[in-house]
Order: sequence, then structure tokens, then C-alpha cells
Amino acid sequence: VFQRDALVDGDVVLYFAAVADLHVAVDVDVLSDIAPRANLRAGHDVAEMPDGRVGADLHGIVDVGRFVDEIRSGHTEDSIGSKRGGNAAHTQYTHRLEGGCSMKLATFSAGGQQRLGAVIAGDSVVVDLALAEKALARSEKRKAYDFLGDMLSLLEAGNKGLSAAKKAAKAAEAKLGKPDGKTSFALSRVKLRAPVPNPRKVFCLAGNYQDHIEEGGRAKLAIQDKETPRVFMKPPTTTVVGPGDKILIPPVANAIDWEGELAIVMGRKCKGVKAKDALKYVAGYTVMNDVSERELRIKKRTDSRPRDEWFDWLNGKWLDTFAPQGPWMVTRDEIPDPQVLDISTYINGERKQHNNTGQMLYPVDKIIEYISAIITLEPGDLISTGTISGVGATTGTFMQPGDKVQVEISRIGVLKNSVAASKK
Repeated sequence: VFQRDALVDGDVVLYFAAVADLHVAVDVDVLSDIAPRANLRAGHDVAEMPDGRVGADLHGIVDVGRFVDEIRSGHTEDSIGSKRGGNAAHTQYTHRLEGGCSMKLATFSAGGQQRLGAVIAGDSVVVDLALAEKALARSEKRKAYDFLGDMLSLLEAGNKGLSAAKKAAKAAEAKLGKPDGKTSFALSRVKLRAPVPNPRKVFCLAGNYQDHIEEGGRAKLAIQDKETPRVFMKPPTTTVVGPGDKILIPPVANAIDWEGELAIVMGRKCKGVKAKDALKYVAGYTVMNDVSERELRIKKRTDSRPRDEWFDWLNGKWLDTFAPQGPWMVTRDEIPDPQVLDISTYINGERKQHNNTGQMLYPVDKIIEYISAIITLEPGDLISTGTISGVGATTGTFMQPGDKVQVEISRIGVLKNSVAASKK
């Protein structure tokens, strides 16, 4: 609740209703409208209101653009007030679905159609966002947005797309009774697909956890391991599969291994981004299994030189179905700090991997900084951030046809796949 009273040299003077010592609910969309004209000259504290909205204590002349950016970037801690001359020594942010753009976005099939949905009602229901938006547009007597039909279109629409998706999901949930099988569906009755079924690029990291580098006594962490990340790519159109899809073992494979990983979903186009700004370009996070063939042999050689073995390792990452992802994408706002997530991988119910993303040698922001220095990142690009210790190669235990594989990451969900043999 606020009044825009004056503009002075591009600064916006905000006057607030005196409620609980100036603690008020701030409409983020309205703040966004005046963001380009604002500069920060005040301290502020931000917290989640009891009803889920984003609340704020602000005073003086406020940089609305920076304020909105900081909320949407998902930082849990900052000290903007002290850095910019305000009185606040410490700032905390919490941003959830009711007040921002936080949600679980899924690609799913129902009624013979592939759709974009929001997972609601305690992960029991998925809402078709395109149909929910059409219903909302009719009630508001406006034209419906056309970017809620698939994940890439949504991500390319930026914050406008995420805000529209959130609003449509909220409106559908408010009217939700029993899933009607038209706009809303029981999650158990639909087929989940890869959240980003057609990414332009899939990047992966090798050796991003010390325990994985050192497991099995094969190597020790070297100074070079901390200096630059090792990035490779997977063919997106043939490796990406979704929850419940089969990981296929072809005849050329001999040792198929699991690698549970956190995957970044890019939300904005960027090049040459600095680490301090990197998270602003993230749409959200999902779970990925960087499936790997450890002993790829296509043809016999008289001898294998180190560079031959390196290409065998790389080519072993490229086999069809070797980049399962899912079950959905959790938006960045729900995970303000991606370095606090637990990762576990289970084979036939037995836990094989367990660690925390806080152990990454290169955290998410520095990964984005490094890759964007090389290549332009685009909405929907995936970056799988490397695996933890506990891979099968350590013990010589590999996946077999009929195995059940689960990769679980806290605050995201569980990716489930089975393993099967393929004829070619």
C-alpha cells in the first residue's frame, strides 16, 4: 500500500501507510512499473507476510528497481542499506508463490496433448496453464497471453511470463474442487515429461565435488581442480528424457553409471555475466541424472592413447536417453540459495549417493559466470552442476536392465527412471 507522490531527478519518493511500524505489503508488479525511474537511498528489511505476500519496511527514497531485482534474484541475505547509505545493516528476503513467481512448473501429457502446467495442491494436482490463462482472461475481459503453452515460450517471456503463470495458477487453484480432467488433472493420472523437453543446449560439469574426484583413491584434489571448471555438452534432442522414461542400454555399452545432479534452468539470455549477478538469469532448478558409459568400445584399437580415452569418456556421455530430468522445475524464488540442497541417488531402493550442493567446488553463480564468458546462454538452457561421490565406477557396480533409479534433491523432488536394454 503506497502512494507515488513525487519524482525528483529520477528518484521515486514513496509514502507508506503506518501499519505495524510501517510494515506493509508491497505489490511487486506495481513496483516493477516504476523500477526504471528509481535509485536506492534508504535502508529496508524484507520478510514474508503472514498471508504469504512480500512485506517490507522502507523509508526515504528507494531504488525500486534494485529492490525488486533483489527480491526476485532470491538472495537470502544482503546489506543494501548499509552499502547505499541507509540505516539497515542487514536485509533478509523471502519470496513465495503468493507474493512472487514461485511455483513448480511441469511439462505433461494428458488427452493426447503435451501441455505446460503448474503443480499445486500439495503436489497432487497439475493445472494446464494455457487453459487456466484463457479462463482468467475471459473473466477479466482481456486477451489471453499466448506464451503459456510450452516451457520455452514461457521462459522466453521472462518475468512477465512467470507472473502470468503464477496468476493463472492461483486463479485455478482458488476455484479447484475435484480435478475436472480438462483444466486440472490429478498428477497420478498424467504423464510427466522432461520439464524442458527441448532445451537448446545441455551443459554438464565434470569433477565439481572433491569427494567425487577422490572417491576410490583414483586421484587427489589438485589446485587446478579449483581454478577452472570442466564443462562439456550433451546432445539435447536425443539425451533428454523425462520422469518414468527408460534409460536405454545399447549394445555398445558395457558399464552404465548413475550421476545424480542439480540442474540449472536458465531464464534469460546472457553473455559475460559476473557471478554477483548470475542468479538473476536463472529461471529455476530441476533434477538430472548425468548417465554415463564408463567403458565405451565401438571398435578395437591397437592401443588407446590418453586423448583416445578422453574421447571415449566424452562419447560415453552422449548415448540416447542419458540426460533424464524432472520431475518439474522449481522456480528460483523457491530456492534462493542453491548451495543448501541435499542430493541422494537410489538404485533399487539402496542409497548410493548422498551429499549437499554446498560442497560444490564451483557454485551455481560461478558456473554461470564461467560458461557465459564462452558462449551465450539462452532461456531453457540446462546446466547440470556435477555429481557427488557414490558412483558405480568406484565399486564396479553398474546399472542393469530392470533396475529402478531415483535421484532426489531436497526442495525439488524425486526423478524416477527405470533401465532397459535396447536393440541398437
